[in-house]
Amino acid sequence: MRKAVMVFLCVLMAGAWSVFSGQTGHAQENVLIVYDEGNEDAAEGFVASGWMGDYGTVQVAQQYDQNPHSGTYCQQWTYFSYVPMGQGWTGVYWQHPEKNWGEKPGLNLKKFTRLSFWARGETGREVVTFLVGGIRGTYSDSAKVELTKVALSKAWKQYSINLSRENLSNIIGGFGWVASRQDNPQGCVFYLDDIRYE
Repeated sequence: MRKAVMVFLCVLMAGAWSVFSGQTGHAQENVLIVYDEGNEDAAEGFVASGWMGDYGTVQVAQQYDQNPHSGTYCQQWTYFSYVPMGQGWTGVYWQHPEKNWGEKPGLNLKKFTRLSFWARGETGREVVTFLVGGIRGTYSDSAKVELTKVALSKAWKQYSINLSRENLSNIIGGFGWVASRQDNPQGCVFYLDDIRYE
């Protein structure tokens, strides 16, 4: 009986230590946050700095506090769908380092197997393509994977991009989205939260 009590106390103390030390769930070193709670670190991760196409038609609220997926904030992206630059589409890359279009190396992400994120639309009629990689330059992305023309719903939904078979040795464009006037003739508003490599 005494031995059983001692075993129970050891297990209980080990559990308490894991909570105290923050060692619960999967370890933080096995996760790379792209966006979480409105915080982005240009030095260590990816920054939403690669605006493309008719980028003058895009607005972003980096810390939007109405109905986030988790925590206090999410991102609200608005695309107005006119064509001031004659492209008919727009998009944004999260880049490493900031504003890197291939002039510098990206990150080695070979230990990760997927990118997951949460998204929802304002009306449920938004169509957006999401991607990892694809930037070409002196140091080109070593991979490009897309979730093409995702029809968003009004409710939060988790999406995942499988990277288990990709070469992730040099990733500049850690995450990105593209929306077109053809798919969103009236423009679109959508929301992103909890973007991470796992």
